[in-house]
Order: sequence, then C-alpha cells, then structure tokens
Amino acid sequence: MTDPSVDDLERVADALRVPRNALLGKLSSNYPHVDSYPEYTKIFAWYLNTKGSGKDLTSDMGPVIVFTNGYSVVSMSQTWTETSQAISRGYESPRYSQISHTARVAYLALDHVFESYEYFVDSFESQAEKLEDQNPPWPRVAYMEAFIIQRESSSLLRQLRHLKRLAEALTDDHTELGINEIEKRLFDLIKERATGAEEMTEITHETMQGLIGMHMDTLSHDMNKTMRLIAALTVIIGCHL
Repeated sequence: MTDPSVDDLERVADALRVPRNALLGKLSSNYPHVDSYPEYTKIFAWYLNTKGSGKDLTSDMGPVIVFTNGYSVVSMSQTWTETSQAISRGYESPRYSQISHTARVAYLALDHVFESYEYFVDSFESQAEKLEDQNPPWPRVAYMEAFIIQRESSSLLRQLRHLKRLAEALTDDHTELGINEIEKRLFDLIKERATGAEEMTEITHETMQGLIGMHMDTLSHDMNKTMRLIAALTVIIGCHL
C-alpha cells in the first residue's frame, strides 16, 4: 500500500485489530522499532531521502511500516521512498526462494530502508575525508559543512542504533513473524550491517569533533598572535609620542 490516506489507515487498523495510534499517531517522534500486538507484529522504520540535501535528515524521511501475523503481510510507505518497487523487484529472486512470503517482504523492506542509511554513512565519511585534507585555517564554508556533518551524523547514529535493535527484536521468539533459522540469518545480516554502519558513523562523528576543535584552536592561536602584535605596536607607537 502506497500513500495511504487517513481513511485507509483507519480501515487497516480496524481490519488488523490494532490500536489506531499504531498508524495514526505522531510518527515523527518515533525511531525504528518493533511492536507486538495480540495478532500482529508491526515493524516501523524510516527511509532517508537519498535525493535530498542531507542537511536535515530528520525532516526529510518517509515512514515504512510492515504488519504481519506470520501468515499474511501488509506494507505501507510513500511512493517517493520506492519501497514497494524494491519489494516487487526482489520478491521473485531465487536468493529468497527458501524463506516465507512474510519474512521476504519484511526483509526486502528493511533492506531497502537500510540502503538509504548506508548512502549517508558513505556520504558523510567522504565529506569528512575532504575536510580532513584541508589545511588550517578552514574557510568559513568549511566550518558550516563540518558542523552540519557533525549534527547529521549524530542523528544518523540514533537511527542506526534503533534499527540494529529492531533487527535483533525480529530474531527473538516474541514476534508474530515466526521466522526459521535461515530467515534469522537473513535478519542477522541487517544487524551486522547496522553495527558496521554505526561504527563508521561514530568514527566520522568523532573525526568531525576533532577537526572542528583543531581548527578552532588554530583560529584562537592566530588571533592571540594578532592581539600580541597589536599590543606590541601600541607600545612602540606610544613610546614615540
């Protein structure tokens, strides 16, 4: 289901017998997570807009929701995320021939979501490397770029940590997904990728903190030299008056 209206969401909630706030609540305050209801498990994650500027990830993302009871599955997303297309493309792949219909849809949706996270992990790392190659002092625009990368990598870290917990939750025995060992290994791959992405993003975040501190220290040092020079000139001029 793509671009569902409020009425569509209400009908889905009624049909699945889940609380309406599971679909109609304030989604923007949610992180990726798994919720278990009496008959269904809900998987919730954010798809990050890889075609955006990357300067404000949290305001440029779309919800991806999957409901399953282990026998049937419903996915909901916005058209621009291309989640439905990703599920359709991968669904008939021989790679997934040994996993159930429900696990296949859930995995393909999460795999597509995670690709958007990996895009920004790589993008921020690349931008950080370029800034790292610039000798101090930075031009003003470089400081702006550095602060944006630091802020957005912090936001990305929070999303990644929750996505990793989501993948962990799917492999336990407390959901309605009912996955087997082969399917568990598939979801473990999501967890491993999230762990690797988290580590890379932490390095990028720490690198930006260090670079900003170093360049600020350089500016402070240069300013002190300038102030000492001004003070010396003032003394010299004063002596000749």
